[in-house]
Amino acid sequence: MASLTQQDKLALALTSAGSMRSLAKQLGITHQKVGRWLREGEPGGIKAIPAAASQAIGKVFTHHVKLAKEVATAQ
Repeated sequence: MASLTQQDKLALALTSAGSMRSLAKQLGITHQKVGRWLREGEPGGIKAIPAAASQAIGKVFTHHVKLAKEVATAQ
């Protein structure tokens, strides 16, 4: 199985955050930057998500995974 990219992790974390503004607040960046990161490699996006952001993205993704597990076990 292929591993998730930083962009994939951001997109999944966005589902738990509820909005780009909320996700941006968790990451400590602007919501505009989140939008550009989600469009990585596309017109209007950035060429690559900075490597320095990987720790913050990992943190919000781990939070998303924990929330998803809680919801799944509550069903």
